[in-house]
Amino acid sequence: MPWEVNQSQLPELLIIRYEGRITFADITEATHYAIEQIDHTSPQKILHELINIEAAASSFELVGIPNIWEDAQLNRNNRLALVNLSPKLDKDLLDFFVISSQSMGWRVQSFTDRERAMQWLFPSE
Repeated sequence: MPWEVNQSQLPELLIIRYEGRITFADITEATHYAIEQIDHTSPQKILHELINIEAAASSFELVGIPNIWEDAQLNRNNRLALVNLSPKLDKDLLDFFVISSQSMGWRVQSFTDRERAMQWLFPSE
């Protein structure tokens, strides 16, 4: 399985790690599993770590992921940070996913380092 989902020590942070060749079916399966793990009543933080990813999913397929969030009635104040640690991953594909998600009203950002992603997920009050 090219993905794993772990609850962080921070109760409102879920970490999803993808590594290796990943298909749209893998992404969908991880998304559904993660949805089962999070609290639907309050805003959550979700960190996606993309490690040495070779994506076998198209931009057309990826724009369907926010529909899964919608169908699950996730909180629109959730924050999802994508940390791209994959030199092979097509940055345009990732940017397209982020922009598409944002245009549908979701809080999604991409980063190239984990520290900046965590700062965005947990902004100073």
